[in-house]
Amino acid sequence: MTTFVAIIGGVAAAGALKDALPNLVYVQWICVLIAIAGALTSLMIRRLPAADPTLKLNPSSLFIDPETRLSFRQLPSLFVALIYSSVFWFVGGIFQPSVNAMGKLQYQLSDSATGQLAATTAIGIAIGSVLAGYLSRSRFRAGLVRVAAVGMVICMAALAIPGQKLKVVQPVPPKPFPVSARTGNWAEMMLSEREYNFGAAAQGSNVEHVIDIKNLYKEPVTIRAIKSSCGCLEAVLDKTVIESEDVAHLRLNLNTARYSKQRETTITIDATRDGDHVKQVHIPVSAYIRADVTVQPSSMQFGTVTAGKAIERQVLIQYVGRNSWTIRSAKSTNPYVLTDLREELREGGSVDYRLTAKIDSQAPNGPFDGQVILETDDDKNSTFAIHIKGVMEGSHTLVADTANPSNNHVRLPYVSLTGAALLLVGAGLFAGLFSVPLQVYIQAMAPEHLKGRMIGAMNLINWIGIVLSGAFYGISSQILVRVGASPNAIFGAIAIVILIAAVAFPMRDESLESSSPPKTDH
Repeated sequence: MTTFVAIIGGVAAAGALKDALPNLVYVQWICVLIAIAGALTSLMIRRLPAADPTLKLNPSSLFIDPETRLSFRQLPSLFVALIYSSVFWFVGGIFQPSVNAMGKLQYQLSDSATGQLAATTAIGIAIGSVLAGYLSRSRFRAGLVRVAAVGMVICMAALAIPGQKLKVVQPVPPKPFPVSARTGNWAEMMLSEREYNFGAAAQGSNVEHVIDIKNLYKEPVTIRAIKSSCGCLEAVLDKTVIESEDVAHLRLNLNTARYSKQRETTITIDATRDGDHVKQVHIPVSAYIRADVTVQPSSMQFGTVTAGKAIERQVLIQYVGRNSWTIRSAKSTNPYVLTDLREELREGGSVDYRLTAKIDSQAPNGPFDGQVILETDDDKNSTFAIHIKGVMEGSHTLVADTANPSNNHVRLPYVSLTGAALLLVGAGLFAGLFSVPLQVYIQAMAPEHLKGRMIGAMNLINWIGIVLSGAFYGISSQILVRVGASPNAIFGAIAIVILIAAVAFPMRDESLESSSPPKTDH
């Protein structure tokens, strides 16, 4: 059981690491370090002498050797326990990717949140394993295994019930690469914009803009260097080697905290296609940073927003100057961001406004961003923006998947996300009650001189169950796509498999303290 708990824990950790780290290479290195740590800790395992030094390696050693098969004939329940152990791993091999598919495609969760959903099963397994030991008390209790199987059937069947259909909205079409950029030297033609004007910005606000750099050529383009002529503007590129037809993103961050008034700067890019000849590109950037208007905090960062939870962010806008200064309107560039602007102070040339923003419950899942454009009554530099950023998950709305249209017809499970988590805990608890008695029975009832080989036979049969589960999941997933069913429907198939196993379960209660079967002849 600890192996299965470790697998589930690894899934949870993988999702969190994927969301937290900028590159999967870092995740891969962490996996390598874990493998090295595992190899080193194995050196601390106490060495034991071979149970039978006279045994020779032969082809049957790769499978189940004749003596072990003979023990199955003497105690058939041992073989039955092995088969049901394989059934458990068969079910587990289908269960784990099914939870991932339900979390990602139906509940529309992030990778880390999906991992956390899967990890709830590990909580149940831990409880079920301890409870199985307490209830068994030196006996194999067949009734406990049957009850556990029925419990898993109920949990799986509940997870399989379909709910309401997700609302699908069309994705925002990508910004076309401008035709006007197809003139100039080869490096200039890669830029979506060759100059940029931020307009007016409030002091202390988070102001940024992204320029796309698209490789229009067959050979890779390498960006050797990026320089800004003014400390008021930072230029950050997300990749330095741009493959053919690939796009890099140049993010321009305006420093409104340390600078004010009119700012003119130039971004210089050194690019090469052959590694020897460098072509320079110059991007003029201008901005006007208002010293009379400040905002706190610098932007509206929502983080991860779970649908159904009322989360809002506020920004205090402070002006110093004329007493009649007014913000006429606050308009969001994102249709799912709802805004409210209220005046809080007007006294002695100081004017304060409080801007509140919240996310519409119909917002589609995934990252969202945008700006709230504030229009004032100033004659010049009359508009400035507040940036918004966050991630929506658990919404009943998703953005259409143009690459895989079958993903656009999924339904939510009937149970809520909290209900699914509780059912997964229950499934894990019953899995512990089901599996632990079988594993203990196999190890306790195997002949003393065959215990090592019995564990090897169990691992082999479990491996067969895992391989079959992969084939079953792959075929079932294709069938679900063809019939238009949602991913959680596969839990219904799991419930049927477990139900058949429970009905056919032939074992009976038995004491584990009785003597092992007699040693067979070689």
